[in-house]
Amino acid sequence: MNRREFLTTAAGTAIASAMPLPALPEPAASVGRWFAVGNGEMHYAFWAKTAEEAVKLYAQEHDAVVGESCPDCGEADCTEHNADLDAPQPWLEAHSFKSWEAFGPAVEPPKSAWMREGYYVPCDACNDWEPTQCYEHEGRALCCDCYHAARIEKLDRIIEEGSNHG
Repeated sequence: MNRREFLTTAAGTAIASAMPLPALPEPAASVGRWFAVGNGEMHYAFWAKTAEEAVKLYAQEHDAVVGESCPDCGEADCTEHNADLDAPQPWLEAHSFKSWEAFGPAVEPPKSAWMREGYYVPCDACNDWEPTQCYEHEGRALCCDCYHAARIEKLDRIIEEGSNHG
């Protein structure tokens, strides 16, 4: 390497290190995520950037704003206790789960994902509610009866495939 090549390389390195780095895309979690928002009894999934935003979306959709019923006096449109009548009711809660981060904005967490996080869900097969006996089978939340039927069906498929190969 001669002197000219050395100076060119050194100058190029110095210039490159002084240049700003290109902006990296934001990770999906900072753009938005799914939140389970509700009142302790029923929860609904909302895609939002923050838990507060998810609670506001729920409040607007389910008429759970302080303007509908003041949390202090119970009157509608009470400006004595509330400066913002569109504010969510204070009893609303939002929860987010690490396992839900894999779902994008276009795919709401399936019933089985809700079930894994401790929520009661209706059966994916028969739509009955059996909250104490819900099982996950092949990505679906199934009640006891449907779970038993699905296991038998799967076993029948395995036996049929085995007899076709023999």
